[in-house]
Amino acid sequence: MFVNRTVDFSAKKLDDSQYSEGIRNLIVRMDEAGSSALLTGSVQLVGLAEIRQKFGSGWDSVGSQASRIAEEEIGARLGGTDIYKPDDEGYLICFDSVDEAGAKQLAQEISRAIEDRLISLLAGVGGDLSVDSFVASVPTASFRSAPDPTYALKAALTQIRIEVESAAKERPFGHILAKANVVFQPIWSSQAHGKTQNRSILDPLSGTAVAKYIEEIDDRDELIEALANLDCVVLTRSVEGLHQALKVMKRASIAVPVHYHTLTSDFSVDLVSLGASVPTQYRKFLLIDVIGTPAS
Repeated sequence: MFVNRTVDFSAKKLDDSQYSEGIRNLIVRMDEAGSSALLTGSVQLVGLAEIRQKFGSGWDSVGSQASRIAEEEIGARLGGTDIYKPDDEGYLICFDSVDEAGAKQLAQEISRAIEDRLISLLAGVGGDLSVDSFVASVPTASFRSAPDPTYALKAALTQIRIEVESAAKERPFGHILAKANVVFQPIWSSQAHGKTQNRSILDPLSGTAVAKYIEEIDDRDELIEALANLDCVVLTRSVEGLHQALKVMKRASIAVPVHYHTLTSDFSVDLVSLGASVPTQYRKFLLIDVIGTPAS
């Protein structure tokens, strides 16, 4: 759920030559850890070109602020031995970790944090700005004989993204879930009961796309698998929201809906694994709300 690493200092922002050397150093550490792959990824600012055009000559100042915001969020969240560099309209990241699920979670948190701040910075300008993250495990063999490891990394990531996007077109539900988010519906406020409790639900846009997909499923097992995958995403996003809420209020709690058939099927394994990864100090603030229980 979260990457629980003690961070003593911010991640290193490097230039091109330093980044290539940083990749080589990380490969040595991956060898020592017994891993044959390097966790890499990117954070891209999508729609920035249109907004830059609207600002015209005033973009230099705003663009500097946007870069500072992105680098603050990246540097504050990555570990001290992770590395990153500016790349086109975004940033290229290498993680000093073998935890792929944790790296993906971290990249998504970074993207949302940057997007929230940039939307505030660019309020009133117009344009559809979003921040997209991507994480992939790239075999270290791809870099060992490369004259420029950074170039080899970018080429490998480009190829992986093409393959992932092609697969997403064939299996649209995975793409829907990757973009899904949740909102929190108040159950009661702290003024009435001494603490704030919310129910986690899919945001309307995600919910509409999910409903349309699920309506077309005829096979029972496929339907249960789809609902189980949805439950895992909602739980993940809910814990992220709880993490943010507990920074400003000490008694927030969230009821997370989980389908009955998820808990009673073989697909419960992933959900249980996610639940077990929730930090112990958060568990008392989470309530599982079982939905879809058969009348019998």
